[in-house]
Amino acid sequence: MLNLNSIMIGTKQPTVLVAFYEKALGKPADFVDPSNGFWGWQVGSAFLSVLEHSAIEGSTKEPGRVMFNFETDQASSVLIARTPPNPPAQPTSSHGCGTCSACQR
Repeated sequence: MLNLNSIMIGTKQPTVLVAFYEKALGKPADFVDPSNGFWGWQVGSAFLSVLEHSAIEGSTKEPGRVMFNFETDQASSVLIARTPPNPPAQPTSSHGCGTCSACQR
């Protein structure tokens, strides 16, 4: 099963964004560490975090401002599923075209 663990938002103006989320969520941040530029809220079973990020400026093509973190207890199954159980069979014919019935064995 895949679960949303947290959403992290990077910004150069964390206090402005924190004020917005405090109003939107109707409560102050549950976790606060302004000296390290961090504010966070427990939202259901996930966390919403605002982080000061000095390298954020203007518009960007890269998705570095928002990160979604998911967790699963099936990570080993995912890794195993991506690894073929057996190497692909090599063509047995001498010409190796890969399309004739001899090469597909």
